[in-house]
Amino acid sequence: MRDSSTVMRTSSPRKSERRRVHVSLRRVRVALRSASLALAVLSLIIGNAGCAVCDDGWCTSGMSAEGVLPVSEATRSASFHICVNEECIDLVADTNRGAVGGRVEHFSASVRWTSGPPAPVARVDVTIFGRPDLRDGDRYSIDVTDPATGDVVDLVDRVVTYTVVEPNGEGCPPTCGYALLTW
Repeated sequence: MRDSSTVMRTSSPRKSERRRVHVSLRRVRVALRSASLALAVLSLIIGNAGCAVCDDGWCTSGMSAEGVLPVSEATRSASFHICVNEECIDLVADTNRGAVGGRVEHFSASVRWTSGPPAPVARVDVTIFGRPDLRDGDRYSIDVTDPATGDVVDLVDRVVTYTVVEPNGEGCPPTCGYALLTW
């Protein structure tokens, strides 16, 4: 009988051996979790082709135009007619209100007008939304009506080629198009 109990003791693991096996399994699990995390991070990097992860809220597409207004010096307000292709908006700006703005289906526009000297200057900003597929060849037109004389003056009527902006690097979203015009 003594021999069989001895055989059983030698065939079953001792407490210290069980502890070593348990610790080894724990290390294997931790190593597997770390490897899984590393693979997940690597797949994100490869999936984004090295692109920076960034909020695209500040990247906007559109056009800015600026120039001296051809209105009489005494004029303190004027009507602006702003079009992108066939879609238009009318805004009335004056030197006392600062910027005025409005929105139509595919773009918003704002006008800031300051009086001289030597002459009144206006800045028109157009932000395009709802159609991220801006195409070279879009037509922008801006005219202003001088209320003192009733004259309508075309400030801008141009087909544009956009400058492409990729703030997170080449080939990484977002991609925006922008045009700068003067009159």
